[in-house]
Amino acid sequence: MAFAQLTDESGLGDLVLFPKVWNMYHHAVKEEELIFVEGNYDESNGRSQFIVRKITSVHSLTDKPKKRKTLYLRLQSDHHYSSVLEQVKNILLEEEGEIPVILYYEETKQMKHLSKEYNVVENNQLMQQLKNLLGDMNVVLKD
Repeated sequence: MAFAQLTDESGLGDLVLFPKVWNMYHHAVKEEELIFVEGNYDESNGRSQFIVRKITSVHSLTDKPKKRKTLYLRLQSDHHYSSVLEQVKNILLEEEGEIPVILYYEETKQMKHLSKEYNVVENNQLMQQLKNLLGDMNVVLKD
């Protein structure tokens, strides 16, 4: 069991953290950093205490998840699929990254999500190589 003092705009308060709660949330508690505490207020034995159920770092509440980008490559019917596809794969494998790649086959109107080994980094050289091969309108990086 852990005990702590919490200060907010209403004053000083005592916190009670049972072992299970402390083990789950101790990583969120850092000296001089703001936290958000959820629990129940208890006034017994002449003492006011706040029994903690959950602790969250204020930073994690304000951090917005980053939008994940996706690279779309359209293969037109006039592209010779096997040779163009081989060149596309070679370009994608040059630099491993976090951005997933989706191929769109215009003729069949099918989309294919490539495996993670083909994920790329956002870089102008890569984009230009793909645009040179497939055409400017066939390479799109979306949020």
